[in-house]
Amino acid sequence: GRRTPRERMMMEGRKAGDKGVYIVRFEGCESRAEAEKMKGCEVFLRSEVDDIDLESGDDLDVSEWKVSTLVGLEVREGGRAVGIVAAVVLAADVHPSGLGSDMLEVTLAKEDGEVEVKTALVPLVKEIVPVVDVEGGFLEVTPPPGLLDLAVVKEEKVRIRGLLAPAAQEDNP
Repeated sequence: GRRTPRERMMMEGRKAGDKGVYIVRFEGCESRAEAEKMKGCEVFLRSEVDDIDLESGDDLDVSEWKVSTLVGLEVREGGRAVGIVAAVVLAADVHPSGLGSDMLEVTLAKEDGEVEVKTALVPLVKEIVPVVDVEGGFLEVTPPPGLLDLAVVKEEKVRIRGLLAPAAQEDNP
């Protein structure tokens, strides 16, 4: 059956190794048996959990950023603005084993005469994104030749989850 999210208060947690595994303790989960039931569950954080103490170094490594801090940054190549970070595609969302790297979805600045909005995916690796200046509001990219030319026009897709019944026909006398 379908399960709905439950709100839980995280009491403590720590990173275990370097494979993106965390060990956490939730309020109300006091025994190992209760914890085993939650193993493998997805954890979602509220957006107001934006006050991570970056100064302590306990929460994020120097080369880690929260998605919310990257989205909206100006993307520059050679000091020239080429676009804006629209989203971050996590490696784990692309492939279950997390192969590859996270990708920046960059909405490219329109060239003269262009009407369509183009989007490019830029790997978030030090060789291609050597500078991330969150305070300055930008990041610098050094893409290999042709990477930004692989831009595509982003299409809006609409999912129809059901159809409305046809309107009743009324006979007017």
